[in-house]
Amino acid sequence: MEPLYREYEDYFNVWRFDLVSAQNGVDDLSMEERGIPPPDDPKKLKRWKKQQARIKQYSTALDCKAAGPQNQVWANPEQVLRWRSYLKHSDGLTIAFANKGALGMGGGGIATTGKKVAVVHEFGHAFVLLLDEYVNNPNRPGYRIYAPNAISTNDPDPRKEPPLEEIPWKHWLAPKYKGAGIGVLLGGATYATGVFRPSGSCAMNTGGGSYCWVCRETGVLRIYSYLGPIDESGPAMDRIRLAAGETKEFFVQPMQPKTHALQVDWTLQILATAVDPAAGDPAPPEDTTSVAQDDRAGGMWKREGDRAAARRARQRR
Repeated sequence: MEPLYREYEDYFNVWRFDLVSAQNGVDDLSMEERGIPPPDDPKKLKRWKKQQARIKQYSTALDCKAAGPQNQVWANPEQVLRWRSYLKHSDGLTIAFANKGALGMGGGGIATTGKKVAVVHEFGHAFVLLLDEYVNNPNRPGYRIYAPNAISTNDPDPRKEPPLEEIPWKHWLAPKYKGAGIGVLLGGATYATGVFRPSGSCAMNTGGGSYCWVCRETGVLRIYSYLGPIDESGPAMDRIRLAAGETKEFFVQPMQPKTHALQVDWTLQILATAVDPAAGDPAPPEDTTSVAQDDRAGGMWKREGDRAAARRARQRR
């Protein structure tokens, strides 16, 4: 299992749908979908229709098609959305498993995989927004590529890497990360030249195995774009008023990865303090209390559920 998803396993909720199809198979692309419209010439049109008739079509729950150049299977997004609508809550992410079809495809929040299962790779596309790192196009791209794991160059020499400040993973090139296996390697986003990738060994390159450190870090950041690091916090109000001598417990329960803890730093700001009339100061306001607020938290003083409370109870035992 990819270490990223193992470490943050508790951050995910997964609902499983077992769908039964009327037929077992993956559709071939139609002639139009292949970019071959019907010709005007009658003889060529006859051949076109024969080729169209040989195309295999199946009635399946997700209307899967062999949509990629290597017959990679792709689930119809409309069908995916149809089944996902049965969920009360959804972050718009789906992993679709097709019994037929060779490889898979990923994008738009949908990772589809066929018999040669490559969930880590396809979910890297659909969820982490990573690009392919393998090379099957001998040319350089005709457009600009900029992604967490791919960067193109505008230099006339397609083998000359971009300036350091343009490389998205430049912080991984520091001497202290020398053993991480990260560099600036020629070839990426399927192009042999004009594009550079961070690693020679990554699930986004081979289709299997694990992410490199750059892609794994990007995955962590992506997880926290969906889910904040605070599981539970209190008090429930964002402003606390304390009478003289009164105390109040503040707490934050971070999310809990599998093997490491999240560091918590506190910032407490006194917004106003009541005066003492016995000392000859002016009369205090009607509410003789102090106000305290976490300067960063804002509206985060809330309970996200019972999970954190139960975990704290277990820790006290």
